[in-house]
Amino acid sequence: MARRFSEEEYICQDCGHLGRAEVTLRGSAGLERFLWYALLIPGPFYSWWRRRGKTLTCAKCRVGYIVPADSKLGEVMLENKLRGRAPAARKPIPRRN
Repeated sequence: MARRFSEEEYICQDCGHLGRAEVTLRGSAGLERFLWYALLIPGPFYSWWRRRGKTLTCAKCRVGYIVPADSKLGEVMLENKLRGRAPAARKPIPRRN
């Protein structure tokens, strides 16, 4: 019988970690606080921009190369992990900001 994964389980393509993902925001929390306290006008715009760029990252290595564990790629990666094969080395994908 195949294992059933919840919607919250992801597998990392870099380190092979299986578990929940972390939500990370782009930008800086310190700069956001500064803009809210010192320069009240750009604060809301910066906060809005930060929250538009949410990404899911691996909770272990903090890299954004994760896939849902119940997807076809996730199943193949989990099968390879259970057989003791290390994840293949990948070239990092450049991110567009």
